[in-house]
Amino acid sequence: MDQAIVPSWDLFITLLVIIIVAYGVVMARERILVTLVSAYVGMVVANVWGSTIYDFFNGNRTILNKVWIRSSASLFFVQLIIFGLVIGVLSFRSGLTAKGGKGLSTLEHAAYSIMTAALVISSLISFMPQAQQVSVIQSSRIAHLIMTHQTWWVVLPLLLMVVTAGSKRGSSPTNGD
Repeated sequence: MDQAIVPSWDLFITLLVIIIVAYGVVMARERILVTLVSAYVGMVVANVWGSTIYDFFNGNRTILNKVWIRSSASLFFVQLIIFGLVIGVLSFRSGLTAKGGKGLSTLEHAAYSIMTAALVISSLISFMPQAQQVSVIQSSRIAHLIMTHQTWWVVLPLLLMVVTAGSKRGSSPTNGD
């Protein structure tokens, strides 16, 4: 019998990490900071507005008591789209830049890239329904590691920003303003 080959969640997560790290390498080093901050904002917006937009797309909420959409979109899909749109808009169209100072070291760049990937992956998994989360976490060692330490993926990048910003503040030249 022919059995279909189904890629594992570990493969998907590994590919996502590689894509995010490659994005950080290809773009300017400081661009990964903008993406990291965008991921935070995307996580908050998706969690705050996801249910409201989900209700609108499923016909349970109207705009001005006249406009609604009836679809079969899942809450996970709606949050995923919101999350992706916010990251895309803020990363590419917002004008946010991480200028100033002397830039990131290679080690800082790698740390930010990995933490951004872990934050994005933990956010995506947290948008899933509980049963699907459990299934993914049980079937993937990487997802299990990421979700077990989810709080750290939210806190560590912020701590790294504070530590690295403090060490570079005194080293950048002033412009006499």
